[in-house]
Amino acid sequence: LQIHIIAAQITSAYRASKCEFRPDVCRCLSEVDGVLQIPIILNVLIYIYFWVAMLEIGLYYLAVPYTLPRRILRHVFYFLFFLMAAMGIVGVLVVVLFIFLGILIKPTHLTPYGIALIGIVACCASFYAKLVKFQTRVQRAVRKRVAAEKGKIKDVPIQLLDVLIDKNIEQAMSHQGLSIPAIIIQVFIFAVFLSLIFIFLFVGFNAFTDPNSMISGFINSFICILVAFAAQQTVAKDGDDEDVKDQVEEMTDKIMRTLQRVLKMVKSQIELAMRLFQEMKKDAHGGSLGESEMQPHGAIEDAKSEVSSST
Repeated sequence: LQIHIIAAQITSAYRASKCEFRPDVCRCLSEVDGVLQIPIILNVLIYIYFWVAMLEIGLYYLAVPYTLPRRILRHVFYFLFFLMAAMGIVGVLVVVLFIFLGILIKPTHLTPYGIALIGIVACCASFYAKLVKFQTRVQRAVRKRVAAEKGKIKDVPIQLLDVLIDKNIEQAMSHQGLSIPAIIIQVFIFAVFLSLIFIFLFVGFNAFTDPNSMISGFINSFICILVAFAAQQTVAKDGDDEDVKDQVEEMTDKIMRTLQRVLKMVKSQIELAMRLFQEMKKDAHGGSLGESEMQPHGAIEDAKSEVSSST
């Protein structure tokens, strides 16, 4: 979708620039130059990638054997996927570069776009730092609580207890949205939400203000600065120390409740395993005694049979 939008923007921008001063506008818009072949090639690549991806996912879920045609299709899919991802990243970087270059040419029109980009990046970076700092504080508090609880557990071996605690701490923090992938997803959702707000503002700016007016440019830039500052203060800024401390304690209590349930279950399983081991040991000991008692009796019977055969 992103590459398709870029291709459409290339076509419209090139034709608008080319046909701006042409008297035969209709004929100019119908002409196809070499530059306009680029959007056509991009659209063809998009359709090829779409059908290759659909075929690959269909064969995967149908559990078709992974033969040579499947391997070729998988490698073609990987190549097209990374090609599309690289083209999308390059397209975004080119758009950002031209926005900042356009500020030098048309500052009143493009300065709000530059402020929006800087605001989105700054707010996302601040929000990410806030979540990572909160994750570190919670993890530190949980490990202190766990170190205090370790001494109360006597029946579980220390090595097994350490492995179980480490794995369950990571799992519990992931369930509470404090893992790195969960933090990245939250930052991405925040960036999309903030981008939608700026897009709504830009639509309003283009509809109700003159982009070439100096006063309109200052007002639009000021509104973008206010939106970015409000987003940073409401979402990405750290709260008061007391509020952060309360949040850390609340999250630590949730994680510790989960860990205590897990450790209680593990302790009961180990006790059950020890009882079973003792019973199996008793049964094995009783069986060996039975065999030892049966051996003399068998020897006597063998002796009797030998005596009877000799007589």
